[in-house]
Amino acid sequence: MRATIIVIVAAVLGFFGYQYGVNGNTPSQALGMSPSAAEISAQAEIDAAAAAAEAEANAAAEAAAEEAAAAEAEAARLAEEAEAAAAEAAVAAEAAVAQAAAEAEAAAVEAAAAAENAVDDAVDAAEEAVDAATDDAAAAVDAIQDALTGDADAAPEEAPAAADAEITTADEAPAADVTVESDASIAELLTVEGFNLAKVQELLDNSDLGAVQKTTLSTGLTAVQNNPELLGNTLEKIREALGM
Repeated sequence: MRATIIVIVAAVLGFFGYQYGVNGNTPSQALGMSPSAAEISAQAEIDAAAAAAEAEANAAAEAAAEEAAAAEAEAARLAEEAEAAAAEAAVAAEAAVAQAAAEAEAAAVEAAAAAENAVDDAVDAAEEAVDAATDDAAAAVDAIQDALTGDADAAPEEAPAAADAEITTADEAPAADVTVESDASIAELLTVEGFNLAKVQELLDNSDLGAVQKTTLSTGLTAVQNNPELLGNTLEKIREALGM
């Protein structure tokens, strides 16, 4: 019995000694009561790998955060530059618009001044033309007046001869020379409202007035035909000359 116990104890001691010496396991590890050295080593490796992975992940996260921060800063810088460029462009555009408006206003003022000067020149030229036409018409009226006055002065000397000529040729005068128009028509022609240059000149040509007086009156009519006031005075002189 004792020998059996000794053998058993020796076997147990040998087993535990082998486990400790070869595998590095303690008795509890050898009996499975605690993790073995291999399991502990494997767990340590797992823990180390996990720690390394975590450290690597943390480093990657920090690097990504740094890159994100750098990208955000770059984006902010670019945004500031773009805003500054836009503000500068807006100022330049506003200045260009103001300059263009000022130039357009100056051009408009210059054009208005030129137009006003042109209008003034045209008015002056028109006034000069009217004055010249008025002077010409007045001269024509004066010439008519002078002609009428001269014929009136010469009339007393020519009256006896004219009377004799009328008595001598009364029976020989053609009917066509007696009247071209009725008295009413002639009176109408010798007004501003009924005036007809061709017919009045024909009336003068067929009258008994002297050649010089006819020419003067006809020329005067042509000169004043577009001036109602002077035309009226001239027609009045013709009526007086014709004894109407």
